[in-house]
Amino acid sequence: MKGNFAAAVRGYPEYRAIAEFYGVAIAERSRVPLINHIHEGLVVMDKINASLHSMRAWCLHPLFQADKDLAQTAQRLGPFWEFDPHCILLAMEYRYRANAWLSDKVTKSIWQGQSAVERVHPNVQVSGLPTPGDLEEVWHMLIADKVQNCKDFLTHHKGKHARSYELEIYFGHWLKALDVDEDEFNALCTAIDAA
Repeated sequence: MKGNFAAAVRGYPEYRAIAEFYGVAIAERSRVPLINHIHEGLVVMDKINASLHSMRAWCLHPLFQADKDLAQTAQRLGPFWEFDPHCILLAMEYRYRANAWLSDKVTKSIWQGQSAVERVHPNVQVSGLPTPGDLEEVWHMLIADKVQNCKDFLTHHKGKHARSYELEIYFGHWLKALDVDEDEFNALCTAIDAA
């Protein structure tokens, strides 16, 4: 695991659950271990002074985010008896915020008229904007997610992924909504690489 700070979460049931869930699985496109998302996100969270509850909830988010994973987690773990209720609350709010503005909100379009859909570039439409909510701990989780995923995108997928241009706009909108400017993004990516 990257960084000594992450040892603080290693002993908690939230980390043990995600470590078991991911096991040794790797991402299909990048061939990077899936647990890397959690580890690099924890580096980001450490740098932005996220709370321990937020870090523990971060470990839970992949178990809760997709409907299928949430249902499987509920079946496998029963009433989540091991998890801190505050962490469950944060993971569920994260799920709500993240799932409300997924990358499908940025689409290619050949339509050139005006509409309620925000026009950001010729042939690209953005539907709505991300809303991170008011809970600082959830903001920290979203920052960890978007910084880590954007870094991964820039490293492994930019220019190669079929939706590369749309994904670049998607990450830009999220980072702007989270008040993460280019300098902070670069500093957080450097921290990940140094961990």
